[in-house]
Amino acid sequence: MDNVKQYVLIDYDDNNRVIIIDSDKNKCLRAIEMILGNDIAIGAYEDCEQSIEEIMEDAAWVDFGFDILEYSGTSGVF
Repeated sequence: MDNVKQYVLIDYDDNNRVIIIDSDKNKCLRAIEMILGNDIAIGAYEDCEQSIEEIMEDAAWVDFGFDILEYSGTSGVF
């Protein structure tokens, strides 16, 4: 059995909703950028002083309720 690494993107501000599970962390990052960018654009975070680029660069998405969990295991477990 192969060892596989999976990334789980969770939105804690939306009832701990799992957004994506993927072996490519970049897909999780793009999902955060899309969701958070849209939220900022519509004014959901009125007191947000950072741009989406700064948030992504600083990994500050945790401050907005997102988290990426990393799991390693065998391919049969996932």
